[in-house]
Amino acid sequence: MAEPERMQPCDRSLGGAPDGAPDVVPEGRDPAVGAAMDAPDRSDAGDAAARVPDDDEAQSLEALFLRHDQRRHPVDLRLSIPWFKRGLYVVILGGRELRSPPRLRKERDRHPIITLGNALLAVSVLAIVYALALVALVAFQGMRGDV
Repeated sequence: MAEPERMQPCDRSLGGAPDGAPDVVPEGRDPAVGAAMDAPDRSDAGDAAARVPDDDEAQSLEALFLRHDQRRHPVDLRLSIPWFKRGLYVVILGGRELRSPPRLRKERDRHPIITLGNALLAVSVLAIVYALALVALVAFQGMRGDV
């Protein structure tokens, strides 16, 4: 006889199950993904890529994306730097690696490390560090009276 699925409470504050979904889901299953996967198959309605999700599917997908956006990184640094009329932004995220090896390979192919922009950034950061070190060295020697 098959063992019944263990259920866990659904935390709606974290973007869990959409309204109207049960307050419990099978253990280890994301409520939003479960709701989307349990939706009736409508593949016979035409081109699946052009099909607009119904309200339940849209709510499930929205809940899934909200839940994904609410994950926290231990290091989350986001800076906007005014630069002439346009601004620049820098984002540094850090934490435990959760991506699978195939996904890592795919993302490395899409976003290579060795690019002109990354090289310019590295040179700029090194130049700034070098300049700050020179200023600190001159200031330190000035305090000692070695100038």
